[in-house]
Amino acid sequence: MSNILLIRPHPVVDDTKNFPTESPPIGIISLGSFLRSKGMDVKAIDLCTDPQTDIVSEILKIKPDIVGISSMTCDFPSALKIVDQIKRHFDIPTVLGGAHPTIFPKEVLQNPSIDYVIIGEGEYAFHELIIALKNDKAFSEIASLGYKENGSIFTNPRRPFIDINTLPFPDYSFLDNEKYIDFGERYLGFRHLVAVISRGCTNRCSFCAQHQVWGNQFRFFSPERVVSELKRLMQEYNVEGFWFKDSVLTVKNWTIPFCEEISRQKLNVKWACLARVDQVDKELIKSMKKAGLVKLWIGAESASDRILQLLNKWITVDQTRKAFRICKDECVDTAAFFMFGLPTETVDEMELTFELIRETNPKPLHLAIYHPLPGTELYEKYNGADVIKHANPRELVFDMACMSTGPVSKELVQEIYDSICNYFIKNGSKPDFKEFKRIASFQEARV
Repeated sequence: MSNILLIRPHPVVDDTKNFPTESPPIGIISLGSFLRSKGMDVKAIDLCTDPQTDIVSEILKIKPDIVGISSMTCDFPSALKIVDQIKRHFDIPTVLGGAHPTIFPKEVLQNPSIDYVIIGEGEYAFHELIIALKNDKAFSEIASLGYKENGSIFTNPRRPFIDINTLPFPDYSFLDNEKYIDFGERYLGFRHLVAVISRGCTNRCSFCAQHQVWGNQFRFFSPERVVSELKRLMQEYNVEGFWFKDSVLTVKNWTIPFCEEISRQKLNVKWACLARVDQVDKELIKSMKKAGLVKLWIGAESASDRILQLLNKWITVDQTRKAFRICKDECVDTAAFFMFGLPTETVDEMELTFELIRETNPKPLHLAIYHPLPGTELYEKYNGADVIKHANPRELVFDMACMSTGPVSKELVQEIYDSICNYFIKNGSKPDFKEFKRIASFQEARV
């Protein structure tokens, strides 16, 4: 049993359109790279960029011994559609991994088309599962595995977090990278690959579930190894640089040595990364710019200190302004993430966020509507389970409102969000917040 097929689902179950993205499925690439290092033949399909792929035809051609599917909550309905299709035509073991089965392993295993789940990091658990299936060994000793036996569901204890320096660096040859590079070039302005060179995050934002999979401590590849691999990838794929999609890459005691290593190896590279505003200072930005930083993505989220406190961001709006100002002073372009429709958020607070975006003028700008993700504090606090259960699959994408904030109805959240997007992205008219406040007051009075 050494022929493996790994699949990333399309995020919308009833949509067969192309879902362009600059991000290849890094989790699948990391898992596949590890399995290849163990001598296994691994193929991968990304239904985001190839939605018309006929899974049945591909399985007939590849003849995999086992199929692994990654799954977040937003694409879980699509993952279910895939495993049901597989089981209708083949007697092949199916495995789900990723955030959703990590948080709900027993619930996921209740689906008759799903044989196994991987809880948390997948490299060692998936490999040990393959060995156990091949040699007819018991599953009970495989840490981080969920499985069925004699009509019952079992979940084994999780293994300690992996020292990622024991893993092979991700092998990008699984997929057609030009699709990602082409879209990403239009997005950032230069040919680049998306890379993730760490796992974990020191913070625990109440809207984010990544700690469920990766934990709350940073684990980085060593700076020397990262720079050597970046040099190889630039030559192999003819790219100018990288977009690092780590949770945050402004951890000073790692990032400054990384920047120094870029200089030491004389690597002429452009790169972008994500930042926490409370970690941004002039020394760090100067070092990053000297090493090739061209764009810093700032996780601002909101211009309301009350909402930032609700999100456990442990930052203030003043710190956000300061981070943007430092980047401007050092001639580093900024991009940013902002959210609307957060629990208890008012129209006044949405207007504050709108005005902060106008003031800081980040480009590109990523605007999203809040969704209560399983495994997060806000999901538990604001009855996210009922929201997700009753949401249309289309509403599990982050440009569709799936809940009210309390003061603001679901429908008005959508209208405000669409109006803000129209202003910033399509150069439309300024949102009429006075009218939005009138509507919200009228709706509240009716309740």
